[in-house]
Amino acid sequence: MIQRDEAIVLKGQHWSETSRIVHVFGRRSGRIKLVAKGARRPKSRFGAAFEPGSLAQVVFYTGRSSDLHTASEATLVWRPLRNDLEHLALRAVALELTYKASPPETASFALYTNLLRFLQSLDQEPSVPRHTQLIAFLLLAMSNLGYNPVLDRCLSCGKPAGQQVHDFSVAQGGFICAACGKRQVETVAVSPVQFQALRLWHDHQALPDLVPADARGLINILTAFLNHHIPGRNKLICAKYL
Repeated sequence: MIQRDEAIVLKGQHWSETSRIVHVFGRRSGRIKLVAKGARRPKSRFGAAFEPGSLAQVVFYTGRSSDLHTASEATLVWRPLRNDLEHLALRAVALELTYKASPPETASFALYTNLLRFLQSLDQEPSVPRHTQLIAFLLLAMSNLGYNPVLDRCLSCGKPAGQQVHDFSVAQGGFICAACGKRQVETVAVSPVQFQALRLWHDHQALPDLVPADARGLINILTAFLNHHIPGRNKLICAKYL
């Protein structure tokens, strides 16, 4: 069966001397795996359409007894302009999360839109620091994927989260107050600034400007939470290189 979809390229790998395996996240198809025969040839008909982070119109034939489909056409729609180390690292985190956390061949227009907006925002002059943009993407992606940490109360006793600082439970996915934190394992310390940022996101889906140290710490907390809950061995590693 032949299909056409708009897709974001997540990653690629060599398959033979002339071909590549390409993983994409389609607007209607979700995460799918394609074989692009001849893609490694100098004059490939696929051109630059299958570079990670690019957006392409893809035509492919679905396999009858395999999850590996065959790409017949790919037309580049958009590709990132900035390829310095910072932008490559930020892009890698978003692409890796989508590749490892999204179920195969399951459409999610919300996640697709979130990912595309984040990738395209990296080519624009930022209104907030880049790491804050990434945190917003991660929090929204967690919601898109059904991983919703509890940010308005203590997971153990149910006491509403007020002005006091809480720890974050990686295993349970949410805040643990100071009193209950003494009895919990796998909790991560949250600074006052990080605590207020998560509360602001919960209440208004907005984030304050964060200094790099607070932003990286919050990214590490969210990554640890995701790694605990993503099934299998698909653990996120790109965030450690930010």
